[in-house]
Amino acid sequence: MKKNLLVAQSGGPSAAINATLCGVVEMGLEHPEIEKIYGVKNGIMGMLSERFVDLQNCWRMKARVSSFARHRLPLWVPAI
Repeated sequence: MKKNLLVAQSGGPSAAINATLCGVVEMGLEHPEIEKIYGVKNGIMGMLSERFVDLQNCWRMKARVSSFARHRLPLWVPAI
């Protein structure tokens, strides 16, 4: 059975939050039972308002940009 993964974090962008988010997305991509990976914008209010971000799409965009860059670019997802 296919499942969706939702990750929600609070606080501003930091090395720990960014690394955790990358880890969640990377692990989610390794599990075939996970169909979609979403983040939520603006904390609990974003969750209640269903302001979701398709993290797989962000990850694909990062991979495309990184393939042209000399150095690895950080994943940026707005206000998660």
